[in-house]
Amino acid sequence: MGVENVRQLQGWALDAMSEGWEGKTILVANAHRDVAPDARPGSTADNAARFAERTGAAIVTTVQIYEALRQQQIGDYDAAGFWDALFDADGLVQLPTALPSDPSDAGASD
Repeated sequence: MGVENVRQLQGWALDAMSEGWEGKTILVANAHRDVAPDARPGSTADNAARFAERTGAAIVTTVQIYEALRQQQIGDYDAAGFWDALFDADGLVQLPTALPSDPSDAGASD
């Protein structure tokens, strides 16, 4: 995902703000969607992350959202921590991205 995606998001946000909208801009990155989540390389270009940070936009990946859902399903989900991380982030959202290689390991502990 590149800086043009963040610019597009910011353009939409500016249009909405001119109509009275207030809120947090959040970009959900789904790069490499043809690759299994646990094998995906980094999805955000450095300049896109820096631009998002400067403009107050949050970038979260579908892998991070998937991991949050997995955690919720096994009872390890911290809802307040998830939403705080998402809405407090400027740039890349810091959430767990670890996925089990084997779905049968989803509930296993270390």
